[in-house]
Amino acid sequence: MSQQQQTQQQSQQSQQFPRDSRIIQLICDSLGVRDYEPKVVQQLLEFAHRYTIDVLQDALVYAEHASRTDINVSDVKLAIEGRVNYSFTAPPRRDFIYELAKAQNEVPLPSVPERYGLRLPPERHCLTAVNFQIVPPESKTVVRPQPAVPIAPPPPPSQDGESGIPLGINDADKDTEMTDAVNTPMSSAASPQKAPVRAEDDDYDYDF
Repeated sequence: MSQQQQTQQQSQQSQQFPRDSRIIQLICDSLGVRDYEPKVVQQLLEFAHRYTIDVLQDALVYAEHASRTDINVSDVKLAIEGRVNYSFTAPPRRDFIYELAKAQNEVPLPSVPERYGLRLPPERHCLTAVNFQIVPPESKTVVRPQPAVPIAPPPPPSQDGESGIPLGINDADKDTEMTDAVNTPMSSAASPQKAPVRAEDDDYDYDF
C-alpha cells in the first residue's frame, strides 16, 4: 500500500468522526502525541464539554450579579480565571524545582560500609527477624508445711483453787477488788466477838 493510499484512508476515517473529535486529534498531533487509544479522544472531548459548560454557568452568574442578562467577554474571562486559580493546580516553576533539587543534592549520602556479601537494610526492616515471642514459664512457689508448734499444757491450779490461766480485764478487776478487800482491816463492829473467858474459881481445884 502506497503512502498516498494511506493518507486517503486516514482522511476517510477522520471524516467519520465528529468535528470536535477531529479537533482533539489535531491538538494531540500538534503536541507530538500520535500513539494513543481511540478512547482517549472521547475522554478529552467529554472534559472539554464539561469545562465549557462550567465556565459559561459561572459567567452567567457574574452577569446576573452585574444586573445584566447577556454574557460578555469580561464575564467569560473572569470565569476562566476563577476556574484556573481554584479548580486546577499549575505546575511549579522550573527555577523553583531547580532550587529544591539543589538543596536535596547537597545532603551527603551515607557511606557504604566496606564489607563483603549481601548488603541488607537494617534488621528491623528485614523479613528475617523473629516474628514471635516465647513466653517465659511462670515460677511456681513451693509452699512447705511449717513444723507443728507443741502446745504447752495449762498450768496446774494454785492452792487457793484458782487456775493458772491469765485473767481477762474483768477478771483482773475482780481479783484486784478481792485483794483490796482481804488487805483492808475489818472494823470492830464487823469483827467477831471473842468468847468470854470464865474466871477461875479459886475454890475449884483439880486434883491430879
